[in-house]
Amino acid sequence: MVAGTDIINSSVGYFTGFTSGTGYTYADMDGKTTIVTRAAQMAASKGILVVSSVGNEGTKDWKYLIAPADGDSVLAAGGVDALGVYAPFSSQGPSADGRIKPDLCARADQTIQIGADGRVIWGWGTSFSAPLLSGLAACLWQADTSLTNMQLFKILKESASRYANPDSFYGYGIPSATAAYKAITGKNLLQTTVKPGDIKVMPNPVRGGKLTLGIDEGVAVLPNLQLLLYDSRGRKVSEEQVVLQPRLWLYEINLQPLFHMQGIYYLQIQNAADGSLLHKQKILISESF
Repeated sequence: MVAGTDIINSSVGYFTGFTSGTGYTYADMDGKTTIVTRAAQMAASKGILVVSSVGNEGTKDWKYLIAPADGDSVLAAGGVDALGVYAPFSSQGPSADGRIKPDLCARADQTIQIGADGRVIWGWGTSFSAPLLSGLAACLWQADTSLTNMQLFKILKESASRYANPDSFYGYGIPSATAAYKAITGKNLLQTTVKPGDIKVMPNPVRGGKLTLGIDEGVAVLPNLQLLLYDSRGRKVSEEQVVLQPRLWLYEINLQPLFHMQGIYYLQIQNAADGSLLHKQKILISESF
């Protein structure tokens, strides 16, 4: 058996601060000079999609991208906020030889994450936008595993919000999972809608301690519900009954008592009468979104 990887996500970048030597200059951010960029380029030549943080130097004296994000086969991840606006700390392009960098952007300002202690926290930096782009790439690659890394790279760029007018702050912009998926498969992504007999759980992450169940108008065919909440170890932490009412399509569930237990949980909705499974979903609980 051969062990390997398809995607490398890297938050480590270099330009100065070495224990010996004086570091690099902006002129060295040309995609072929630094050792780490040459290594990243080699990985890309082996068929690996390399996603690298562009850096957090935008408001500092350096301000430019850092290696290995300067590689022409490396997907350089820039940062935006929740509204899709450029985050000023995100390093700027272009590369020293004039190529568009960053390549794509994702949220890097107050990005939601799970801390080492399992609690929901927020962080800033392109160290968080790069994993978001890596995750999107992984999902899309599963739609067609025959794609090469560079074909996927190209599709992601072409799906992005600023593809027609890229710049040195956003690169080609924020990629569209919907557009990229259609480019790969020729099909539209399924929309999140409540079909007859279905249940929609919202919002996710849970905000304000309230979880809402959206029940399709075919509610008459649904039984009363039993809601079971399990933690990541499979332990049941909550159980609640929902009695469905005619012509009432939204049901609010209070999760506030659980908010001292932030983290990822698994919601299981069953037929209260016979215990048959109707819906299962991973949810994120936090105290103050």
